[in-house]
Amino acid sequence: MYYPTCQPYQSCHIPLTQCVTQQQCMVQTTQPDINGAIINEREQLRMQLMELEDRYHIDIEELKINLLSESERILQKSLNELVQQYEPQIHQKDSQINILTQKLQAAETTLQQVQSENQKLKEVVFKKKDKIKYYKQEMENQNNFHIQKLNEQEQFWRERLNKELNQQKQILLQEFQFEKKSLEDQIYKLKSQLAQFDEKYQQILFELEKIKQQLQEKTHECEEWKTKCRRLEHMESIKPQTLDHSPSRDRILESRIEQLEREIRVKDAKLAKKKDKVQTVIQHVPQQVIVEKPIERIIEIEKIVPVERIIRERVPARQPIVVQQQIQKKVESESEDEELIEEIRILKRKIVELQQVIANLKIQLEDSQNDRDDLQRNYEILLAKVRQLEDLLRSRNRELQDKVSSLQHVKKDEDKIIVHVNQGKNKTSHVVKR
Repeated sequence: MYYPTCQPYQSCHIPLTQCVTQQQCMVQTTQPDINGAIINEREQLRMQLMELEDRYHIDIEELKINLLSESERILQKSLNELVQQYEPQIHQKDSQINILTQKLQAAETTLQQVQSENQKLKEVVFKKKDKIKYYKQEMENQNNFHIQKLNEQEQFWRERLNKELNQQKQILLQEFQFEKKSLEDQIYKLKSQLAQFDEKYQQILFELEKIKQQLQEKTHECEEWKTKCRRLEHMESIKPQTLDHSPSRDRILESRIEQLEREIRVKDAKLAKKKDKVQTVIQHVPQQVIVEKPIERIIEIEKIVPVERIIRERVPARQPIVVQQQIQKKVESESEDEELIEEIRILKRKIVELQQVIANLKIQLEDSQNDRDDLQRNYEILLAKVRQLEDLLRSRNRELQDKVSSLQHVKKDEDKIIVHVNQGKNKTSHVVKR
């Protein structure tokens, strides 16, 4: 008598603590090595799963790169459109500025001519110096009045632009709050679904434990009946003459045998149904090995305006679980649960990626809006300068025309010179004797 020295994965049904003969051990260990094939298949499936995970990560990276390139292309296209839209306006304003500068140069030449003519009248101007000071003071007052008016208009437009900018900010903030609320609702729904799934999973585990316990009780009862049958056979083989024929005992045994046959048929039918279910599951899920998926756990939430980015930690999977023939129902339920968990994780990952893409697009949109505001501001500044130059040019042209007309209507009196003084809307003429 000795203890069996079988390998731990061989299909030996003798416990290691049971002492048996060498012949019995050799007889019972000649069964086919099923667990060895299961282990090999488990290793192959583990390798395939690792390859699928690597391929999945590569596809995710390629998808991110494609999304970034597509967003850059769209933003470049919009920027080119804005440049093409405002470029003709800028060229038009440049041409207008060039025309106005030419007119200004022509006016300056005429002004120089008039100054040369006025040089001859310096003596008369010197005599009217006090009046000229008075009129200069009036002109300064008018200039101050116009400057004040321009400042008021500038303040008005600045307040209006600030008001519109605040309205746009409020609208964008409302849109952001709406999207944030919708995403929070989706996350809450997914959390509720996960809670329901956990409850269902715990219930299935409880039922599986109950079925396993009932199966153990039935197997124990079968073993007891087997030992009783062996004992009866042994007793009949040893003492056939001592056993008396009893019809009542035969009827009891026959009824018990029929009852056992019915139970065996019922259990065979249940086992056939379970095998059919397992065969249907085998087409989509591995039969003998369950490899646990890595668990993602939130370790940090980093806020990025205007959304949040969730950083996850990847926990390695635990050891694979070898599925026995008595718990095929657990394989089916856990495979379905794993598929649901994987789908939920994929949806969460896609939601996070879309949130990041939306945040980047909103930031780029704000940058483009700021650039547009800068262009609009520069355009308004240039337009104000052009208008100011036009007003200055008109005023100088008016002054020159008045001076030319006054020079043309001067009487040929050598002793008198008429000097016209422009005082706003009122024009006065003074006769000065030489």
